[in-house]
Amino acid sequence: MILLLVAIFLWTGGFNALETFWSNYSTYYIHFSSFSLATIVLTIASLISFFPSGILADKIGRKWTIMIGILLLALAVFGIFFLCPIFTGEVPEGETLAFSYQIIYFILFAVAGIGWAMINCCSYPMVVELASQDNVGKYTGYYYTSSMLAQSLTPTCLGLLMTIPNFTWGVTFPYCGILFIISGVVLFFTSNRNNKSNFKKDVEL
Repeated sequence: MILLLVAIFLWTGGFNALETFWSNYSTYYIHFSSFSLATIVLTIASLISFFPSGILADKIGRKWTIMIGILLLALAVFGIFFLCPIFTGEVPEGETLAFSYQIIYFILFAVAGIGWAMINCCSYPMVVELASQDNVGKYTGYYYTSSMLAQSLTPTCLGLLMTIPNFTWGVTFPYCGILFIISGVVLFFTSNRNNKSNFKKDVEL
């Protein structure tokens, strides 16, 4: 349970950093004016992926479905990071990314949306399946305490990183990716449970 809550804290913190700072990253670092469209692409990809993610979780278990989601998120954010002109400095004022790079950004945001759907579809059920009928509310509180705490702390943590000399908006995606990877490592040590039979017993009771 503790490992699961730590993993939830980490991946929520990573994704919240992406949500919170993507618009500023786009505006001030790469001068990417279509950042709102990229966010819409991520949202639509998530919505489309929820149902297939549930089917996949029934086949391979919730843990491995989330692990795939974490992998997709990590690949997406590091892909965005390496597309950024990090080694040559920020995109000059008045210029923007080439159109081909923008298309790749949209694709990577779609991949991130799919990964986030796979995580969201399974994370809460993984917590409440550890509960009994009498304490589901308590375990729900554990889940939201972990996720809300991450959402509260991650903007401050990333903001502090940006105050370090030579660190600018470019640190955003490495920060997200590192949190995703660590969350995957933590989740790896949890069990791959899928208690459909127990759930059926509870419903019958």
